[in-house]
Amino acid sequence: MPEEDIQRLRSTRTIQTRFTIKAPIDGVITAFDLRTGMNISKDKVVAQIQGMDPVWISAAVPESIAYLLKDTSQFEISVPAYPDKTFHVEKWNILPSVDQTTRTLQVRLQVSNKDEFLKPGMNAYLKLNTKSQEMLLIPSQAVIDTGKEQRVITVDDEGKFVPKQIHVLHESQQQSGHRFRPE
Repeated sequence: MPEEDIQRLRSTRTIQTRFTIKAPIDGVITAFDLRTGMNISKDKVVAQIQGMDPVWISAAVPESIAYLLKDTSQFEISVPAYPDKTFHVEKWNILPSVDQTTRTLQVRLQVSNKDEFLKPGMNAYLKLNTKSQEMLLIPSQAVIDTGKEQRVITVDDEGKFVPKQIHVLHESQQQSGHRFRPE
């Protein structure tokens, strides 16, 4: 019970049946569990409020590209509702677990939303602006792994098949990133 209501009760000696509950933050009510005649205690949550600035966005990032996430990575957010507008991520972090079903990392992104364009429940597109080492992407099935080295078969200028040793920089289920080793 707010302090001003307690003071009013002491001074008037009359019981109030209605109270105004003030939220500690500005935002949008995302859950409300209060009905007429309901008894509530101090530990009962009757409403949840989602702050609107900044907003937190959760993104599922495939673990196969997790190596691209670095402290210096930059993200941009866009939403279908405002296709010409880009929102810049202020802070981000990777949560410490992987979704076992989708094999994705959960990334939380903090985005400034002063104009309140972004709303709870909106779909968003995430663009990762990062630099990775230059590499040639090839299908994983094209790599011949002898246990000591990896090779691929190439075609030389005369049309002959030539095995070339490669260095695997990154590998996922579908493709591998490679750098050719000079021979």
